Amino acid sequence: MFKVQNQAFLGIILMGSTMVDIATALAGTAMKAASPPVSRLIGNVGKRRFDAIVAKYINIFTDYLKTVREKTSTIKNLVYKDQAVGILNQYVHIEFGSKDSTISDTDVSVSLRSPSRFLISGTAGAGKTMFMKWCALDIMNSMLNHQMIPLFLELRDIDRSVSESAFSEILFTHTSSNRSSASFGQFVAGLEAGMFIIMLDAVDEINPEYRDRIIKSVREFCRDFPLCPMIISSRHDPRLESMPEFSVLKTRPMKIGQIIEVIGKVDYDKEVRDKLISELKSGLYERHKSFLSNPLLATIMLLTYDQTADIPNKVTLFYKQAFETLYQRHDAAKGVYKRGHHAGLPLDEFESIFSAFCYRTYINSKYEFSESELLRFFREAIKFCGIESNTEFVVKDSIESVCLIQPDGLVYIFSHRSFQEYFTAVFLSLYRGSDSAEVMQRALNGHRGDNVIEMLHEINPYLFENSYILPNIIKWISKVERLQLDTASGITKFLQASFGDIEINQATGQIASYHLPSGSFAAFCAKIETIYPSSQIYRHLFIVDKPIFFDLDQFLENNSLAFKKIKRWKENRDESFRLTISPTTDSKWLVKSDFGARLEMIRFDIIKLRDEIELRIKNKNSSMKTLLGPI
Repeated sequence: MFKVQNQAFLGIILMGSTMVDIATALAGTAMKAASPPVSRLIGNVGKRRFDAIVAKYINIFTDYLKTVREKTSTIKNLVYKDQAVGILNQYVHIEFGSKDSTISDTDVSVSLRSPSRFLISGTAGAGKTMFMKWCALDIMNSMLNHQMIPLFLELRDIDRSVSESAFSEILFTHTSSNRSSASFGQFVAGLEAGMFIIMLDAVDEINPEYRDRIIKSVREFCRDFPLCPMIISSRHDPRLESMPEFSVLKTRPMKIGQIIEVIGKVDYDKEVRDKLISELKSGLYERHKSFLSNPLLATIMLLTYDQTADIPNKVTLFYKQAFETLYQRHDAAKGVYKRGHHAGLPLDEFESIFSAFCYRTYINSKYEFSESELLRFFREAIKFCGIESNTEFVVKDSIESVCLIQPDGLVYIFSHRSFQEYFTAVFLSLYRGSDSAEVMQRALNGHRGDNVIEMLHEINPYLFENSYILPNIIKWISKVERLQLDTASGITKFLQASFGDIEINQATGQIASYHLPSGSFAAFCAKIETIYPSSQIYRHLFIVDKPIFFDLDQFLENNSLAFKKIKRWKENRDESFRLTISPTTDSKWLVKSDFGARLEMIRFDIIKLRDEIELRIKNKNSSMKTLLGPI
C-alpha cells in the first residue's frame, strides 16, 4: 500500500503551558475553593460519594482528554501538506457578532465556565474549527481554576448505530473508557451539576439521513441538563440559528490586521509572503475584502500569488487557481521544484478523477476515509472517467502532490471540506448523462449550509436554474397555487407541501422555529436563500414584534374552535411550553390567526421567482438560436 512521506509527530504539544489533568483539577477540592459546579455536585450527592465520582472521572476520562489534547494541539493545511504544526503558532484571534454587539473568542471561552450555550455560525474557511480547537485547549489548560471537564466531539464521528440514543448516552459512548451502567450514572450526576463543558464541532458534517434526530436529541439534552454549558459550530443554517436554547454567534469577517497576522504566521517563501502583505496594506485587501477577509481564502491567495497577478472576482476561480497551483507548484517553502507526479496524469485528467471522487463521497456524506475506502472510491472514479491509471499512484498524488487529502490519525480527510464541495460542483457542471437531473438532485438535496449550490450557480448558472431550481419550484407551485389560504384545508395542504413542524413561543406568541425535513420545500428554500432573497421564507415567519395572534386572550375568548391545548397554554403560562403546528394538525383554529396571510406572502414570492427564472431561461434560449442562425 501507499505510505505518506514526512509524517508529522503525533505526540502531545503542551502549547507553552503546564498540562492540567482531571486528578490535579479535582482531587482535594475540599481543601481549596470549589467552583460552583463542584459545590453543586457535593451538595447533590454528599462528600463521600463526590470523592468516589472524582475517582471514577479520573479513571474514565483521563485517556480521552489526552487524545483530545493531541487532536486539538496541531493542525494541517494546504501549505504544510502532511506536516502538523502547533495550533497556537498559527491561531489568530477572531471575533463574533451577536445582534449589535461584538464578542471576542476569549470572552466566549470564559463564558463557557458558567451555564451558557452558544452556536458558532460561519461560512466555510471562517475559522470555526480552528476556534473550537483553540477553545478546547484554553479550557483544558485552565481546568485548575474552573474545575470543569471539557468534552470535545467532532460530530462527523457519530454514526447511524447510535443516532436513536439519548445524547447523554452518545456523549458517554464517545468520551469514556469505562462504559458500565454505574459509570454512566455518575456521568449523569456530573451533567446535572454542570461539571462538563460540551463542545460539538461541525453539526453540518452529521450525515443528513439522521442529522435531524441528533439535533433534536441535543435540544432535549439542553432541557434535561440546564446547568451544563455547551458550544456547537456549524455552517450557516437558519433552522439551527432559530433554536431558542442557544445564543447565536456569527463569525465576523477578519480585518486587515488579522489577515496580515494569518499570512505572517504561515511558514512560506518570505519574499512572496512579504510582497503579498505589502499589497494588502496598499489597497488589495479593500478591493477584495469579500474574499480576503476569510482566512482560508487568504491562505489560498498566498499559494497562488507568486504564480499569477490575476485576482479572481469569483470564489470558484479562487479554488480553480489553488488546484492548478497545487498540481503544478514548486515547493515554495524549500525553493526547489517537486519531482513528477506519481500517476503522471495531465491536470485535466486528474481533475476529472478527483471531481468524480468528490461527487461520490459527497452524496454519501463521507468526509473521512480508511485507507481501503480511499482506494475503493478512487478506483470507482477512475473507472467512471475511463482513464487508464494506477489507483495507488492517484491516491498518493492526492495526498503528497496536490495535498487535497491529508492523514488524520488512522484515517484520511480533505485538507478542507470546501474542496470536496468545489469539485462536486465542477463534476455537476460538466456531467451530461441522460440522468443528469437525477445526479444533480442527489447532490443538492439533503445537504444544508454548504457551498455546492452557490458554487454550481457561479460556474454554470443556466444549468443550475434550468435543471435544478426551476423544476423544484414548478413542482411545488403545482401543489399550492390554487389553495385557498383562508380555509383550514388550504392551510393544511400548504403545510403538507412545504414544512415540518412549526413552533410558537408561549411568552411572545411569535413563531419560534420551524423544522426543515430533508426533501421538503422549506429545506430547498433554505439552501438557495443566499442566491435568491425572495426564497427567504423565514422573513414571513419570523416577524419581530408581530405574534400570529394579534391578541391571544381575545382570540381564545372569541374563537370556539381553539384547541384545548391552546387554552391550557394560556392557563398555565408555562414558559417552556411550545405550541406545535404540524402538517397533520387540524388547521381550523389557524384560519382566525395571521398564519394564512404569512403563507400567502411566501407563495407570492416564490411564484414571482419562478417568473423571473423562466424569463432568464427564455432569453438565454433565444440568444442561442441567434448564435446558431445564419450570419
